[in-house]
Amino acid sequence: MFRMQRIAPLRPLRSKMARDSAFASRRSTEMLAISHLSSNARALSSLSPCDSGHGHWSSWDMNRLASGAGLLMSSGLWISSAQNHSSITNCEAAPEQKPGDNRNGQGLTEEEEEEDPYANLPEEDEPTDCSMCNTFRQGPCRPPWRKLERCFKDHENEEGGATKCMKYFLPHQECLMKYINLYDLVGQEMKQELISDIEQSFSKDERHQIPMPGIDWSLYHEFLKEQGPSFRQTIPNLPPETPLWKRLPPETEPVLISLQTELPKTYKRLSGKDNGWILKVAYVVDQDGKVLGFQYSEAYSDLLKISHGDKPEKETSLEDPLKVRLVIMPGETKSIQIKAFYSENPLEAKADKEILDGCICESPLTAVPSEA
Repeated sequence: MFRMQRIAPLRPLRSKMARDSAFASRRSTEMLAISHLSSNARALSSLSPCDSGHGHWSSWDMNRLASGAGLLMSSGLWISSAQNHSSITNCEAAPEQKPGDNRNGQGLTEEEEEEDPYANLPEEDEPTDCSMCNTFRQGPCRPPWRKLERCFKDHENEEGGATKCMKYFLPHQECLMKYINLYDLVGQEMKQELISDIEQSFSKDERHQIPMPGIDWSLYHEFLKEQGPSFRQTIPNLPPETPLWKRLPPETEPVLISLQTELPKTYKRLSGKDNGWILKVAYVVDQDGKVLGFQYSEAYSDLLKISHGDKPEKETSLEDPLKVRLVIMPGETKSIQIKAFYSENPLEAKADKEILDGCICESPLTAVPSEA
C-alpha cells in the first residue's frame, strides 16, 4: 500500500467537470462501438456459404476483428510482433469458380466491383465521438475501414443489414491482422489528449511520488539477447512530439514488447477514518510523455454505479491490484513513468457535492534495461 508524508487538502478543480465528462463519454462510446461491431460480427458469422460467397465463417473468425478493436480500446494483451502471427483461415471451403466466372478475391464480379457504392467516399470524415472509429480512420487500414464503417452505418437499422457489409469486413480484418501492433500504438495515441487534461488538472502539491511498481522484464531481456540493444525500426531525429506510430517508415509493423505492472486500487489517507482514495485510472508514459499503457479501474466504476443507486453486473474487489498493461517500443522507449489517478470514494461523497479528486501518484522516470 502506498504511504504518504503530507497530503494537500482536497479541492474541486476547474477542469474537473469537463474532464469527468470526457472520461464518461470516451468510456461509453468505446463500449458502444465495440458492442456494435461485435453484434455485426455475430450477424456475419451466421452466414451460410450461399449467403456470403466466401464459405462459412466461424464465429471465432468473425469476432476476431471486434475482439481486436476491444483490445485496442481497453489496453488488452497483444504480444510482440517479433513472433510470427498464425495464419487465419476464414473459410472452410472456397466457392468453386466455374468457367467464365470472373469473380475477384472478395466474391464480386467486375461489374459488382465497379458499382461499389463506397468506392469514392469524400476524403473528409464525418465528425464522431467514437474512439474506435477515430482510431481506425488513421494509418494503413483507413481505406477498408471507412467503407466498413459507412456500410454498418447505412444498414444498422435493417434486419440482416450486416450481411451487406461482408465484402468490406474481410479486407479490413486482413489489414488489421497485418498491423496489429501499429494500431496498438494508434489506440494509445488517441488517449494522449485525455491524459494531458489529467496532468494539467493537478498541482505540484497534489502529486505524490511512489516507488516504481514491479515489472517482469524477462520478455524484454529475451528480446535484447536476440536482437541487441541497438535494434531500431523508426526514423531517427524526429521531433519528440511526433506520435510513436508516425515515427515508423510506411507499411512498417512495429515490434512491441508487452509487459505488465500492478497498482493498488486504494490509497489510504493518514487520518485512517475512511476507505481512502479509489484508483480511477492508471497510465504509463515514456520520456517524451507518450502513452505506453492506459487502464480504467472497473472498481471505481462499480462504486460510482452503487452511489447512484444502480447495481453493477459484477462487483470488482478493491483488494486485488489493478493490472496495467504497457508496451516497450525498442529503439524509442528510453524511460518509463507509471502514474495512478486516485479520487474520493464515490460512496463517501456528499450527495449535494461533486466527487473530489485526490492525487496523482507517480513513480520516478526510470530507464528501461539496456542489457539482457
